[in-house]
Amino acid sequence: MLKELKISVIIHLLMQLMKKGISRIGKTAMQKYVYFIQEFGVNLNYRYEMYYYGPYCFELSNDLDLLNMLGVISIEDSPTTYGYSIKLLDTADKYSDNIGTEAQDILETYQSGFDKLLEIFGNCSTRQLELYATMHFVDSILKKKGKVADAESVIREVKFLKPKYSTDECEAVYQYLSENFGWR
Repeated sequence: MLKELKISVIIHLLMQLMKKGISRIGKTAMQKYVYFIQEFGVNLNYRYEMYYYGPYCFELSNDLDLLNMLGVISIEDSPTTYGYSIKLLDTADKYSDNIGTEAQDILETYQSGFDKLLEIFGNCSTRQLELYATMHFVDSILKKKGKVADAESVIREVKFLKPKYSTDECEAVYQYLSENFGWR
C-alpha cells in the first residue's frame, strides 16, 4: 500500500477513535489499534515484532513521526500520565478532504473493519490493549511455526513475556479473543 494510503488510514482511524469519545490515544495504544485493524482486513503491510509493550511496528512509529512533523497530528508527553498523547490537528481535516478517490474507496471498503475494531477494543485501556495484542500475536506466531497454539501454550508464552499479567487476566483475554476471532 502506498505511503499516502497508509497515512490516510491512520488519520481515518484516529478520527474514528475520537468520534467514539476516546480522547487519550498514546503511541502504544495506536500501535495496538493499527495491529488489530490489519487483523480486521485493512491491509497496511505493517510488519510487527514483539517489543516491550507487545507487538510493535517501527515503520508505523516512523509514519506517526512523519504526521507529527507535517503538522497533521501532535505527539506530546502526556502531562497527567506516563507516555504520550496523540491529537489530530486542524490540518488533518484538510488532509483527509484532499485524499484521492482511491483512498476514499479504500476507507469505505474497510469501514466494517474500523467498526469492528471500535466495537471490540474501543473501551480498552492501553494496558488491556497490550495484553490483547500480545495474546493474539503469540497465538499467530505459534501457528505460523506449526506449534501447538491451545489456551495453555499461548497463556504460558504470554506469561513468560508479560509476567505482570495474572493467569486469571490471561485466561479471560484468551477466552474473549477466542470468541471474537473464532479461535478453536
